Amino acid sequence: MADVLVIGYGNPLRGDDGVGPVIAEEIAKKICDPQSKVQVVACHQLNPELAEAVADTREVIFVDASVELKPGDVRISSVKPDQFSPAGFTHSMKPSALLATASELFGQAPPAKAVAIGAASFDIGMTLTPEVRAAVRLATEVIEKEIARCLRSNA
Repeated sequence: MADVLVIGYGNPLRGDDGVGPVIAEEIAKKICDPQSKVQVVACHQLNPELAEAVADTREVIFVDASVELKPGDVRISSVKPDQFSPAGFTHSMKPSALLATASELFGQAPPAKAVAIGAASFDIGMTLTPEVRAAVRLATEVIEKEIARCLRSNA
């Protein structure tokens, strides 16, 4: 069982939407130890196939672009499972729905945080805007602190 699962998601072909996978890759580079209790996943979107990995970890950190924040802003917040709904069982899920799916299918929804990065552009393209590129470092630091907190609390 991993102590921490970091899931960075978004479409790398849609500009700033790809910031989640970019940050996941940054975290993975820093955690080069195969014995690490931190698992990192970079993906296009959250889907039901991630439910088992979510249920098999002590804490989850979701990382995604946000249209609700100013470009380059970073916010961390808690995520609780939604009520499980088989009708909501699609190819793309919100973190709260993925937690509910993990609980329903595997009997556990671990504590979770969401790290949101304010995005400026979702246009076709594989580059981040300067504001979001600059926020990658801050978001990575926020996630590293959260990982350290999780590892200390699970020691």
